[in-house]
Amino acid sequence: MSNALTMANLDDPYPAYAQRVAVAPFARDEELGMWVAASAAAVRAVLADERLQVRPMGEPIPAPLIGTPLGALFGRLARMNDGPRHRVLRGRLAEVLRWCDDDRLVHGATTRTDALLAAHPACDGTLLTRLATEVPAAAVAGLLGLEADPELAGDVGAVVRGFTANDARAIACGSAAAQRLDARVRSRWREENVVANVIGMFTQTYDATAGLIGASVAALANDAALRALVATDPASAQRVVREVARWDPPVQHTRRFVVRDIEIAGRALRAGETVLVLLAAANRDPSANPDPDRFDHARAEPVSFTFGTGEHACMGERLAVAIAATAMRRLLHAHAEPTAFPRPMAYRGAPNLRIPMFA
Repeated sequence: MSNALTMANLDDPYPAYAQRVAVAPFARDEELGMWVAASAAAVRAVLADERLQVRPMGEPIPAPLIGTPLGALFGRLARMNDGPRHRVLRGRLAEVLRWCDDDRLVHGATTRTDALLAAHPACDGTLLTRLATEVPAAAVAGLLGLEADPELAGDVGAVVRGFTANDARAIACGSAAAQRLDARVRSRWREENVVANVIGMFTQTYDATAGLIGASVAALANDAALRALVATDPASAQRVVREVARWDPPVQHTRRFVVRDIEIAGRALRAGETVLVLLAAANRDPSANPDPDRFDHARAEPVSFTFGTGEHACMGERLAVAIAATAMRRLLHAHAEPTAFPRPMAYRGAPNLRIPMFA
């Protein structure tokens, strides 16, 4: 039986999310041993409060990673730190992004997508899996002026898997990949924190953008009118992807850790407790988005929590949307016929991720 931690990979988790929004917008889940924020108001409050942080008290780096190259990388990531250090790291990353040309991002995504389309003429599961895993890495490399060779996506994936691993083999593989990425990035930057957070741009886009590409393909597969719109109106592609990100987000939930006693939604939380933040549920809260279960790319002033809010809002939102929109348009250009797009067979990913699998 699924619970709030595992429902992301259900065929349709959204009725269960809606039930939580209606009945338990912010409540203690004794089975999970944590608080669960489901409504838009509760999610907004949790993400905005500095007394709720991104790492557990006393564990800035996951215990299995301590003393490894992977742990050293993790400890420098802006998105995994709080307080003044976090703000300094985000500022340095913002500097990197300011000089980057988004046209390079689109060019990187287009080049890799077209190469995969040439190598895989059939619009099948193999093509879609490679698009989802390889295009984000190639696009970020293009943005940063780095080489996007075939090993890049594999190294990024190894680091991502290593971050959450408990076994020595996966951590060793992730550490070796982290060192290779470090050497690659140092061809352009030298400072440790900048190098780490440039690598973080690759890791942060890896699974999340794969899920966004997959969900965008699924949206096209299910709606002929949507395919026609994107095919004839290039400007609509990003609007469609943004609605996909709200309606069926690749990152379904995140966590926050209470570092000081606090009150949220009239409930007393104690230092050391955990809050599960259901981003996907808040996106479907009717108080935030009227008629929230309707997919509407032209929705007026949509509210989406998919990329977070507050201090830890994802700086790569525009990058992820641009990558997914580019891949979707190139795929549609190559496979315009309605029957070309397969439907998702299932969903995979870590418990908080929703990544469509195609036949």
